[in-house]
Parts: sequence; C-alpha cells; structure tokens
Amino acid sequence: MSHCDCNGKKMTTFKVVAIEFKENRYKFGEDEVNQNLSCGFEITKDFQTDSGVVIVMTKWEDKKETMKNADLRTFSEAKEEVDHK
Repeated sequence: MSHCDCNGKKMTTFKVVAIEFKENRYKFGEDEVNQNLSCGFEITKDFQTDSGVVIVMTKWEDKKETMKNADLRTFSEAKEEVDHK
C-alpha cells in the first residue's frame, strides 16, 4: 500500500473521527473535524453508520511546498563579496 498520491504528496498524518447523530454527542465530532480542517487535514473518506458517520481525515506533505519553505542559504556556499569601487 502506497502512502503517496499521484501528485507527489506524502501522507504524514491519518485520523479517524466518529460523529454520533445524537443530540448531545454530535458536537464533539463536529468540533474535532473543524479543528482538523483548520490544521490542514482533508476529508478523504466517509462512512455512514447506523448511529452516525465515520470520517477519515488525512494530512499531506507536498514535497514541492517543503522545498519552497527551505532556507536556500543551506543549499549553496556563500560567494565572495565583490567590491564595486
């Protein structure tokens, strides 16, 4: 089983959230899903159950985005300063 999708992204975190369709219980799962979405998770699958829904959430790392955030000074040696007098 591959942990990468065809767009070069790597799965970094996987969560399963259950939301019960009971008056006093659904809010817990709803809050967890919303928190996960705000932290960069995506809903990748959902399953209807007799008592609610189970949501599979995944966080992906894009290798291209990781390189964009890198400090480029670590990849090249410092060049000698040129005096333009």
